[in-house]
Amino acid sequence: METAPFRKSQVFYPHSISLINTKGISSSESYDNPDTLRLYIAQYLGVISPEDYADYQDTARADSKQEEAERIRQNMIQKGIPEEIIRQVIGTPSGSDRHQRRQEALQEAERGLSLDNDALTAIVSSLQSFQDTIALPGSKEVNKVLSEAQARNDPNLSRIARFPDALKRAGISEAYVVNDLPVISAVFGYSRSTTDPGECVLRGFAPDTKYPDKTPVYVNPTETEGIVIVFDRWRILRWLQENEFISEVPNRNDERELKQWFLRNIKTSDIPVYDEISSAFAETKLVYTLIHTISHTLLRKGAGLVGMDKDSLAEIIFPEVPAVAIYTNNAHDFQIGGMHTLFETGIIPWIDMAFESAETCLYDPVCISSDASCHACLHISEISCVHFNRDLGRHYLVGRENECGRLLGFWEHEFIKKVE
Repeated sequence: METAPFRKSQVFYPHSISLINTKGISSSESYDNPDTLRLYIAQYLGVISPEDYADYQDTARADSKQEEAERIRQNMIQKGIPEEIIRQVIGTPSGSDRHQRRQEALQEAERGLSLDNDALTAIVSSLQSFQDTIALPGSKEVNKVLSEAQARNDPNLSRIARFPDALKRAGISEAYVVNDLPVISAVFGYSRSTTDPGECVLRGFAPDTKYPDKTPVYVNPTETEGIVIVFDRWRILRWLQENEFISEVPNRNDERELKQWFLRNIKTSDIPVYDEISSAFAETKLVYTLIHTISHTLLRKGAGLVGMDKDSLAEIIFPEVPAVAIYTNNAHDFQIGGMHTLFETGIIPWIDMAFESAETCLYDPVCISSDASCHACLHISEISCVHFNRDLGRHYLVGRENECGRLLGFWEHEFIKKVE
């Protein structure tokens, strides 16, 4: 048996999580209510508006009171109490149009989404984090950058006008820069030798003497800056179809069906933190690896453009959207504005450099013919990667020959021409 210092990285694995600290559902009990979760999905799909979503929460409470009033009414009728007195006591029975609309929204959300409560909770938690992030006061969409440049007659307007096309070339349908992005990093324990839940024991940190009955969780809340990237759902599905992973793709303009495909097929709860995604979840593994690879490629190139080390940036992935957030991994509430400058002035060189870097690696041809990811091309610090450098591969972007034929790359010119 080999001895090692107890804090050596090979034998001491801290267990942590990074989250965007948005408001979410205000009541934790609401996560136990499947109807609340399905209504949120209905709002995300565009079946109901955000105002309707809030309104239908009140409808549920009102309908519950109405059901109780109806029960009392029937009880009084059975006792022979005159109708006039019943009306004076509990009022006239009335139907609820809102209740009917609420039921229709629930049915639409359930269509094709046969998920248990745990899966619904995981999906809604991720969707809320994403939607709340792009709705933050400090959020700005790329088209707003363009409109602001037009309003001030920016001398670089011709270049800024090409930003949407550059993003489209990379398979990105929406992009936002977010100032004052609230991120929480929490370390809640550690394990020895391995991080495999089936083989290790999660150990909590030693209790504080002031609170001997509590297990410490060390939390660092900061406000930082980041860029949120939303991928073109239809293009991802066409890529899967071209490589014969799926047979049918929803209509390009049917946003609801496209969103439903990702909610139905991307199993967020089956993505392990410290291990590769099982090949049993083929769609989840393929989509996650694709967007995770793009995230790392953009993160590594973006770091140089904003004047920071790549380990100073980090990522959060929303696979069922699909989207990623790349943010400055600050220990303090201090923003140098690098991500904002990159978003407003450097999108074209950022995308161009990402395309170029995906083509080659220092260790090619060994790298591209094996895992197609290593420390020289895709890997970043484990404190920056949400998935500990698992499920990555440049061949998803540039293509390669494999045992089943040739994998067409998501960034290959041949594929881009097919989906234009």
